[in-house]
Amino acid sequence: MQLRKGTLRRAGAGRRAGRPAGLLGAAAAVLLAAALPLASAGPARADSGPAGAASGLLSHDATHLRAATSHADVQTPSIQYSCDFSGYGSGIAPATVAAQYEYADSWPANNPDDIFLTVPADSNGTLALPQQVSSQLNGVNQFEVQATVSANNATAATAAIDGFSTDTLPNPPTDVPQVISEGQVTFATQGTGTISLPPATFTITPEVADSSGNITTSDPVITCTTTTTAQDVTITVGTASGPFYMCTFNGSGTPIATESGLINMTVTASGPRTVGATDTVKLSSTDLAVPAGVLPSGVTATFAASLAVAGAQAGSVSVTGPAVTTGSAPLVARGTLSLSAAGNISLLLPQTLTITVSAQGVASITAVSCALQTSPAPTALTLSVASASRHTHGGGTPQGGGTPQGAPATGGGIGPGSGDGPAAAGAGAALIAVGGGLLLRTRRRRAGGLQAAEHWLARRRRSS
Repeated sequence: MQLRKGTLRRAGAGRRAGRPAGLLGAAAAVLLAAALPLASAGPARADSGPAGAASGLLSHDATHLRAATSHADVQTPSIQYSCDFSGYGSGIAPATVAAQYEYADSWPANNPDDIFLTVPADSNGTLALPQQVSSQLNGVNQFEVQATVSANNATAATAAIDGFSTDTLPNPPTDVPQVISEGQVTFATQGTGTISLPPATFTITPEVADSSGNITTSDPVITCTTTTTAQDVTITVGTASGPFYMCTFNGSGTPIATESGLINMTVTASGPRTVGATDTVKLSSTDLAVPAGVLPSGVTATFAASLAVAGAQAGSVSVTGPAVTTGSAPLVARGTLSLSAAGNISLLLPQTLTITVSAQGVASITAVSCALQTSPAPTALTLSVASASRHTHGGGTPQGGGTPQGAPATGGGIGPGSGDGPAAAGAGAALIAVGGGLLLRTRRRRAGGLQAAEHWLARRRRSS
């Protein structure tokens, strides 16, 4: 099984919001990149070879959730391109294909945002290959689509867009299936940034990927050109709000991808709520969970975070737990909070989140490291602590539960609000869904972290 075949299954027509990958998809791919050397260093196991681990992990489809707010992800109209097959011989007529670009019209400064190119624009469509071209593509089992987009007021003047086909192709292929390519642009300062769409050309490269992930490209590149004039489109650059994190993904300790977005999580606390007692704090998140079976046998993944404590007492609560879960179960991490003062105390969103992979006899690797981009850190949970002589009946008070106002780029308030919600019913049942109460939808985005990991794995095999 090729590393890049079946890894990013695209949604069908009418289901394009179901784009896989995202922060979790990138995390899963990077966990593999980190886990491969761990697995190879351990005892020999039939189910833990690099190829088997790669196919299992890279085929995992994850969904990145993003708040539905007043801002929109903008899709350009379909743009016609003419694709040139002259590299395959003379007299071959060019073919026309529709392409579409997508971008966010607002995003926080200093956070990578994604730009998508979909070819063909119709998810049910394909780019038919002339027989003279198809007959020369024996063994080709995937196509790579690449473009370059210009940007202004960004950290780089251009953004490279790259993506691969995922459909199983006949041999030789008779058409190019839909490919969704992705690039990133980062704006360093608040205000306004622009990207220039559409680019004048994009390329389609026929490729052969073997079972070890080695990729060869011996056939001519197909260049597609549009006569549509590029226009600068505006992106509002602001501040992050709510549980908005930037995550760095590491393979064997080397950064290979960075992704930003909302990470939905839930914080609960249970216990006596009295001075001198110890309460249990629990953080859970479906967004951060890694499904069982995606790591090699003998390789484990551990989640860790620290929640600052403010109010009547100060300090922090460290929570840890296994990152790998069964089925659709969330990741769950627990810690303890020793109560030393009466009054209201607040637990804040974690400033950092980490997932570490390890195996017996080898050094552990921090595969995923996420940093909160919202400042100051929003309150995740408020607890009312009674003095030791008083009996408490109340639980913690969740913060925020209203409909979000504004977008993550505008600082308009995605995430916990400033008002108090209803107290959780019953002692020891304080609950807040961080980002909960928000209208969440699945956004067509975040192929990038996963594809970056795939690129890294392919390069790793080319150099080995």
